[in-house]
Amino acid sequence: MDKPEGLYPLYLNPRTGKWCSFDHSLGALGDSFYEYLLKHWLITSKKDEHTKREYDSAVFAMEKKMLYESQRNHLWYFANIRGKRVEHKMEHLACFSGGMFALQSANEKNATVAAHYIDLAEKIAHTCHESYIRTAVGIGPEAFRFTSDIEAQAVSPSEKYYILRPEFLCEAW
Repeated sequence: MDKPEGLYPLYLNPRTGKWCSFDHSLGALGDSFYEYLLKHWLITSKKDEHTKREYDSAVFAMEKKMLYESQRNHLWYFANIRGKRVEHKMEHLACFSGGMFALQSANEKNATVAAHYIDLAEKIAHTCHESYIRTAVGIGPEAFRFTSDIEAQAVSPSEKYYILRPEFLCEAW
């Protein structure tokens, strides 16, 4: 299946098999897809090389197009892409990716690649932890933004709530 710029968009028309938008996220609607690519490869005893190639190429594109480092505190995060516009917001759901990269690192044969992904896992986990400790009650928001003035903090009312998301706990485990 065609992947625009190496990424899987969030919406696919079930009638035509064509992408409906060019939105990309490791948060809502996109999170499980990438995690399941890696886990599918693992549950096949690492025999499904096609799935691993799909995962590797998608992760390469994620790092190239969606991964950013904040200016002040050097927090690493995955931004959302809305069409051609980058939205410097990371959803709490995307916190799973730290665990996904740690799992990838643990299963890589190449030590350099493994080191890269455990480093990325630690950076994402640190950012998600920061999103928790920057709230008044110490519980992470549904989404958090990055601007020149704000890092890892919710801005709008639709981001300032918590609905028992387990992603950060899974990542920390």
